[in-house]
Amino acid sequence: MTQADADRIHDAFAFRAKALLRRIAARRGIVAGELRLVADQSELARVAPLTFVSIQSADPSPHIVALAPEDREILRGLFDESLSEHDLHRANLRVDDALRDVRLDAEGVSAHARLAAWMDAQAVEA
Repeated sequence: MTQADADRIHDAFAFRAKALLRRIAARRGIVAGELRLVADQSELARVAPLTFVSIQSADPSPHIVALAPEDREILRGLFDESLSEHDLHRANLRVDDALRDVRLDAEGVSAHARLAAWMDAQAVEA
């Protein structure tokens, strides 16, 4: 894999991770602080990628966010046929860094994202 290919995969991963973090922040009503999506993969090249994904926050103190079933469902959108765990693993091996850390300032979550989360909640209640 070329460096340019690895960069494209990392950019696609970061783009998706931020979109998912925005949805989770809006769904949970988080309006301040920073959320982080952290993906940690095995550094072994010849095994299937083993990926641990967590949502972390530093507010009020550093912790891993306990995810509701709805949050876990949102995170299922992180990988698919066009960006797989294997793709990310190959890109991570190329740059010799198995840890991806994507940050989102909750204050930057748009009113549209918050409205969409509210509408989703209303649809579930109906």
